[in-house]
Amino acid sequence: MTLRTTCILTGFILATSWLCAEAAKPKGASLTLKARFNATSYLLEAVEFLADEDVYLVWDFLDLISGSETEGADRDGGACWRWITEAAAQLVSPSVGKLIPLTLGFRQYAAKLQMIRQLAEQFHPEQISSHGASCCFVSVDGAVATTPLILSDLLNGSATPYSSYSASEQLFSFDHMYPSEVGRTKSDAGGDSGVSNPRVAILYGSPGLPCFSPLYQELKRAAINPDNNLIFAFRPLLTAACEPFSGCARAGTGGQLLLPGWGVEAALKNTEYSAMDDREVSRQQQQSGSEEDESGAADFGTGDAAVVKGFRLDVLAARRPQLRQELLTFRDQLLAADDEESTLKVWDLRDVGLQATQRILGSADPLALLAELSQNFPGIVSSLSRQSVSSSLRSAVTHNQQFVSAGANFLLLNGLAVDVNNFDLFAFLTRLRSEMRLRDALIGAPLELPSELAKQILALRAEESAQGAAGGDGEEPRLNLGSSSTMTKHVAFLNDLERDSRFQRYGRNLGDLLNTFPGRLRPLARNVFTSVVVTEPLCAESLELVMNIERMWEGGYPIRFGVVFNLPSVASRVVQQRKYPYLQSGVLSWGEMDASERFGRGFATLKEAFGSAAAWKMWIDAAEAVASGYFEEPKDVVETAFKSAWEAAARSPPPGARAKAAARKSPSDAFKMLKDGSGYAAEVGMQLSETASWLLAKGLIQPPAARAGVDEATDVAAADDLERCTAPPVVWVNGLTTKAGGSQPAEDLMYKVMGEMQRMQEAVYFGRIEDQSGGGDVLTAILQLHGSVERLNQRLVGPKARNAQVLNLVPLLNHPAHGTLRALYRNVGTKSGSRSLAPNVAAVTHYIAADVSNEAGRELLAEALRFLSDVLPASSASNSRLVLVANPVQPEAPPSLLELLMQAGLRQLDSGEVSTDKVVAFLTQLLTDPALVARLSGELATGSSEEAQVAIKYAENAGLDSEGIKSFLIQVVDESLTEQGTMLGGTPSMSYRIVQSDLCRTVFNLEAGAAAVISNGRVTPVYDPNGESYELLAEDLALLQIITAGGMASAMSKTLQTARTEMLEIK
Repeated sequence: MTLRTTCILTGFILATSWLCAEAAKPKGASLTLKARFNATSYLLEAVEFLADEDVYLVWDFLDLISGSETEGADRDGGACWRWITEAAAQLVSPSVGKLIPLTLGFRQYAAKLQMIRQLAEQFHPEQISSHGASCCFVSVDGAVATTPLILSDLLNGSATPYSSYSASEQLFSFDHMYPSEVGRTKSDAGGDSGVSNPRVAILYGSPGLPCFSPLYQELKRAAINPDNNLIFAFRPLLTAACEPFSGCARAGTGGQLLLPGWGVEAALKNTEYSAMDDREVSRQQQQSGSEEDESGAADFGTGDAAVVKGFRLDVLAARRPQLRQELLTFRDQLLAADDEESTLKVWDLRDVGLQATQRILGSADPLALLAELSQNFPGIVSSLSRQSVSSSLRSAVTHNQQFVSAGANFLLLNGLAVDVNNFDLFAFLTRLRSEMRLRDALIGAPLELPSELAKQILALRAEESAQGAAGGDGEEPRLNLGSSSTMTKHVAFLNDLERDSRFQRYGRNLGDLLNTFPGRLRPLARNVFTSVVVTEPLCAESLELVMNIERMWEGGYPIRFGVVFNLPSVASRVVQQRKYPYLQSGVLSWGEMDASERFGRGFATLKEAFGSAAAWKMWIDAAEAVASGYFEEPKDVVETAFKSAWEAAARSPPPGARAKAAARKSPSDAFKMLKDGSGYAAEVGMQLSETASWLLAKGLIQPPAARAGVDEATDVAAADDLERCTAPPVVWVNGLTTKAGGSQPAEDLMYKVMGEMQRMQEAVYFGRIEDQSGGGDVLTAILQLHGSVERLNQRLVGPKARNAQVLNLVPLLNHPAHGTLRALYRNVGTKSGSRSLAPNVAAVTHYIAADVSNEAGRELLAEALRFLSDVLPASSASNSRLVLVANPVQPEAPPSLLELLMQAGLRQLDSGEVSTDKVVAFLTQLLTDPALVARLSGELATGSSEEAQVAIKYAENAGLDSEGIKSFLIQVVDESLTEQGTMLGGTPSMSYRIVQSDLCRTVFNLEAGAAAVISNGRVTPVYDPNGESYELLAEDLALLQIITAGGMASAMSKTLQTARTEMLEIK
């Protein structure tokens, strides 16, 4: 056993050692902690364990044990324990089954069962505490049935007229509901199924009781029949009065519950002083480690170090190698039996941690010895202090301390760190179950990977998670704003620390960041922190933010500040032009512009004439003017702020002929030039449109709703800026984004900067960033270190993304639609015209579910194809694949000609002779021809052969088999054409629509006609026929690729790819 394995197991054994070894009789006072409620049944805790694995397993378990209720009466406690754990283990994977005894022993579900007991006492006190209490009973519409006959009468309505659902007993999320049609409908509808309210029957009782099985079977029969409109719920309950009659369900009950892990053993010691014989020879020995690497020398030592109580254990081990484990056990017993009253000095304990580790590594039973050390350390510390430590162990510890601080405690589970400072045993057990479940999923059906390969995947998964970047596993993605020239074009920077004279007296060495007190920023003549604010110019939050930034700049904060204005009216026109390119939009006059656009034009004109500093002066003057209360409306401040900033810049213009020429114009002439859109303001309109397009492409602003009328696009001017921003300001710091729309925007900014300061110090300390990294540009070096994305979508990485739905895609492998799905890859480095016979094992699979009959579905498909062909980097091409899934509104109806052409193109992959690049090129050209799409997306019967010929010509240009596409179209028409000239759906050639639509419904949980992207199980909704629609671009798919590619996905892809390569080399 290696040191790393021992360290991984240390924390777990400390918590569970009382189950691993029988403790010796304590020599002091033992204190235990008891709960206020009685102990619960192991059988009922097993029910809750199975419910956590799968809600359906509860009913399988009840069916399994209900037939053997009478057999448990003759079993003793041990036999019942084995019967319960073995029965539960049959229903789960092998590794998870091994955790059942451990979980039941820890009483993880005792509190939940006690809560159910309290609910029963609250709702049905007469059945719990009265003299005639029943061990099993059913609550139906406020009435109680204790026998099958009474229950049948209640269900049939002959006993009492049943009440409405609102009068029925309330159901909770922890209730076990029988999987009937009524129960599923109620659960899926979230309480509003659209049908009559179902009745609720709740069974209280425990398997093993004679009364349980008859009531259980009667309720099952009633719940299966949908005509009864009944929800059957089970609440496990076993009262103290019923325990003697419950068979094996009584196992674990009796008396108050002892809380595992909560206890104290007080080792009482004699505190009297006694005279010590100072002539006694000190028993301290010089400790030296063995330099030999042989296993025998490492375990027993050499020379005098191998002598324990007169036994030369190394010689005995050499003579009897088959008894090596027995000799190790004998040595442990001799050392443990040493004099417990020997006097220890402080320096005797300096290496006691290493000595304990050495003892564990050389023990015959390391787990048992670890448990003994954790429970009885004071009793054996004397013998530990004389344990020799090998040099190899000291070297290993020294190596580990290069990455982990000395004395730090940590626990790794399959290579993933567990927080030991706030260790929660039950949370750890849940995580352990998850790891066991994952391992069994890898080695079980349908993957059936070899155990060694599964072990490699889990090990590599931990490494990939630790090295994940750009939001891979837990790290916030960083947005790349582009090159320096791109940022200079769109961002107006207030300062530049590398040129600012105030910072030239400070050094440029990044190592100086390490010599900074916590909570402070180190000034350097480097742009270590770059902050860009994206905001509307004249709203309240924006004006407050700029005043705070000015104070920080004047105070010498070592931050480079920049701003990009979000102008809603300009962004709205840009979106409209994209959506309706055929519409012509005229140039707005000064009077038709809103205040924000006027200010943006003035800001851009000053930047064009005098540089960014003059433009910032206009914004700062506007904020001060509004704060003074002189201007009631923000629109009134534009002219005053512009003239003030122009006049100040003209008095001391920056170097350059352009600035000196602008300084000759008066502020009034400059403002007239701004209103007319001439001179320095001639091209600011185009610049603002390009900046708005850039902000939209980066995801820093949300696209306004595009409207199909030019007049509607200009009515924004009728409503001037509101007091508050339409969207909170966004602050970008070294690629990290945050919203600063709270009451204290400066504090939000500084919180982000201080967090970045800590990350910078760590990067410099470990040598990840040096002075010359990124070509001397700190921002470039940071983005290269952490990785960056080209677009940010808050739906994918913001707070809303934390609630993203994650699906289990295992049922997809057995679904009938699986055989109809075809994956699209991006072939890199392959010969033209050929398709790789063994495509790469992609780390991420994007399932694109869409209906091509609606515009939203076609746009999503076009963006997905653009992602694969243009946006996806060549270095990541092997890690991604697309699977197009049809989700039509009416699966039984005939598809459109456009859908059939796409399906014909995809089917060309079946031959194995066509590369996916050709299919992607054909589909892209097909979907990006708006005129052709408009004619092909109608009903199949209205399709024209002329449009089909154009599409087939596209296929020929892409290198596909045009004859094969024609044959498929002819086959579909022959199968579906009726004598009346109409088209029928559901023919064999159209069967893919039915099974793929069912896949979207049953596995993806999508409505008919909805569009969504499912990336490794993570669902990103795009279009809902009855709800909202969202924009999802190809760059968003690149972000999804980064988010879902880390950790397990990457590890599995790399391991399987390596294994396949090795197999091919062997062949």
